[in-house]
Amino acid sequence: MSVEYIDAQGVLHENFFLIPIGFLCVFSGLISFVTVGIGTIINKLKKWRK
Repeated sequence: MSVEYIDAQGVLHENFFLIPIGFLCVFSGLISFVTVGIGTIINKLKKWRK
């Protein structure tokens, strides 16, 4: 899936396309976790005030 090689000068060449995808997944998970958490807290505060 990923071509890795060392050129004549000894530099490693790799495809790092999975790293940004991983960061995107972590970031979207964090955003959804915070959104659901804030919604839950707001709902509990609304029920507590009644």
